[in-house]
Amino acid sequence: MGIITFLYSETFLYIGQKFTGAKKKGLSKILFKIHILKNLFVLLFSVFSKKTYEKIIEFNR
Repeated sequence: MGIITFLYSETFLYIGQKFTGAKKKGLSKILFKIHILKNLFVLLFSVFSKKTYEKIIEFNR
């Protein structure tokens, strides 16, 4: 699951760089910040969902 997320986020960044180009540095920086925030959110969500999943398993025992 983590590999798929990584590939998706790298593709997002690549597309962002292609559309902005070298001339529009400001927009590229904004896209890069969105990219970083999205990765942090996905990381936090995956950790949270794993803990929640473990709690559900414990509850069902």
